[in-house]
Amino acid sequence: MPARKLWSVATTILVALIVGTGSPASAAPPGQRVEPADGGFQDRFGWSVAIDGRTAAVGAPMADVDGVVLAGAVYLFERQPGGGWQEVARLTSPDPGTFDDFGISVSLHRGTLAVGAVGDDDGAVNGGAVYVYQRTGARPGSWSLTSKLVPGDGRGGDFGCEVDLDRELLAVATCTTSGAEARAYLFRRRQRNPATWERARVFLAPTEGGFYGRKVAVSGDRLVIGAQLDDDVATQAGAVYVYERDAGGADNWGLTEKKTLDLPAFSGFGGAVDLEGDRMLVGAPGFAGAAFVLEREAVSGEWIEVASLESPDDSDGGFGSSVALDGDRALVGAPDVDLGQFSAGAAYLFERDAGGSGAWGRTRELLSTDRDAFEAFGFSVALWRGLLVVADPLDDVGTTQVGSVHFY
Repeated sequence: MPARKLWSVATTILVALIVGTGSPASAAPPGQRVEPADGGFQDRFGWSVAIDGRTAAVGAPMADVDGVVLAGAVYLFERQPGGGWQEVARLTSPDPGTFDDFGISVSLHRGTLAVGAVGDDDGAVNGGAVYVYQRTGARPGSWSLTSKLVPGDGRGGDFGCEVDLDRELLAVATCTTSGAEARAYLFRRRQRNPATWERARVFLAPTEGGFYGRKVAVSGDRLVIGAQLDDDVATQAGAVYVYERDAGGADNWGLTEKKTLDLPAFSGFGGAVDLEGDRMLVGAPGFAGAAFVLEREAVSGEWIEVASLESPDDSDGGFGSSVALDGDRALVGAPDVDLGQFSAGAAYLFERDAGGSGAWGRTRELLSTDRDAFEAFGFSVALWRGLLVVADPLDDVGTTQVGSVHFY
């Protein structure tokens, strides 16, 4: 897969972003900035991030591995007793290939790590793969590869461009299939052999177009799939599809709702998604830039918008391009916002009740420590309880676009 394709995999909103220069709100104190110990030219460290407890994973999908160009790597960090973060491991594919982009996506959950490699050729040329690792023992940095997953139908199309783990389930997005071929996948951990996984369901696009299947999130008995260029409401206003495990029969994973909002054309609703129980956070980073908190109504089962989160700086700046949800906290990235430097980027933390009872108010504005232009700070974000991770994958650390990550 050509290197130039990597940016297009993540930048899936095919509209122009209207960038402004609003004055910054009060910024949070700088967090701990980390870079890879062996970072190289255009590694894009921070293209993907995940956090679970005291462990964080950071993808660098354009890193060279043992002379293999753009094979990709994932770095693991552990939180130390004093609160700082320390690199403890570097994972690479056991069979690295040129343009594999191992680490383009990562997800962590209870000692399990999933890593996407969209350029892997095992199932098909550039079909993609997902590598699943398990923590082994109490020593930091001890992880073992337990499974390598491929689509199994020869139609992956950048399979693994996004992954999401929740207990025994793993949702996998695809990013180059289109039209009737657009799809997403759900895998389930085998009960008798927890180190292995089986394909539970393939979700096909109900209608052609819309970029269905490029964003996924799973939580408990629910799965959300984004379709940010869906045209039902307006041209490329976007939509998300909600599936439930037993809808239509036991373990059927049937569609329960196609959720749209009354948004203008090119909003890109569904351009980022996260899900936790009866609450979801959906990014709409297109025309104006926003993110929406939705909650499931207990009686009807319908998903209702309860909050619209917007950039405080009067500029969209790609606000909503990345989102993370944890309980009553929502973290939203705006990697193209200016704030003194063109496309330097920012991220914003919102909390429930901060704007009044039941209202979501902004509590923190997070900025890069050096605020250079074109850094894309906020390109990827992660959140676990009070711990925040914000990536800066185009940061020039010693050499061009090595990338960095900030922990708060």
